Amino acid sequence: MNDWIIRFLLAASTMMVPVLSRAQFDGIILDRNPPQAESRKELDACLKILECSRCTNMEALVEKFEKEFPDSEFLPQIYRTVMEYHLSKGEEDAAIQAGERVLAKVPNDVYVLPVLSRILPNSVNDCQKSRANLERAEDYARRLLKNAPQIQVASSVSLQARDQMIAQLNSSAHEALGIVAYKHGKLVESIAELRLCTEQNPVPTGAQFYRLGLALLSANPESHEAEQALRRARELGPEAVRNKADELLSKCRNVQRK
Repeated sequence: MNDWIIRFLLAASTMMVPVLSRAQFDGIILDRNPPQAESRKELDACLKILECSRCTNMEALVEKFEKEFPDSEFLPQIYRTVMEYHLSKGEEDAAIQAGERVLAKVPNDVYVLPVLSRILPNSVNDCQKSRANLERAEDYARRLLKNAPQIQVASSVSLQARDQMIAQLNSSAHEALGIVAYKHGKLVESIAELRLCTEQNPVPTGAQFYRLGLALLSANPESHEAEQALRRARELGPEAVRNKADELLSKCRNVQRK
């Protein structure tokens, strides 16, 4: 593999993985049985945490809540909020821990599964942890593919909107599987998954096309399909993706001139 491809693959592994916004899933019923508070004190403590998106004592509040209400039905919702809190600060390891606490209680949570399956491959410090993280990411992505078609939505959500949500979830799962396959060096499998990701997503992202372009270039530095994917990534952005796509397109043109 050419040195410039290696450099840009390493750069890509540090790019922020787009996380599906909670707002996109407002219509999905995440907790099929709405949680109930045993007391006003429990409810007030829960609301304090859920409204604490910018506070500095989030962990202390959660620890206190867990001690006082260890069996609270609000814990999955609280752990989702903690995961979002750490993601907003770029603290991926802490976000993963919070997300997996949700999954310990709700194994097929369709909000957490797409988040963890796509950030786990980037959270590696050594070979052993890398293998473990890739295995978990693949497991979560396959759980998502299995459970996405079964999502329940609010009565106000149309069938068309539900189908779009399912397509987005499936696309996210294929993106994660493409990243995992790429990390394993399985380029053919990675390209196939990333193609599915961009084809199935009703609103594909620039980052998804960027990853597809990278995988294609890794397999063939003169790939015209890779150029098309990178140009699409450039069109969709955002700026960080656009800059990376421009750099790769420039390198790609240099290779083709040789």
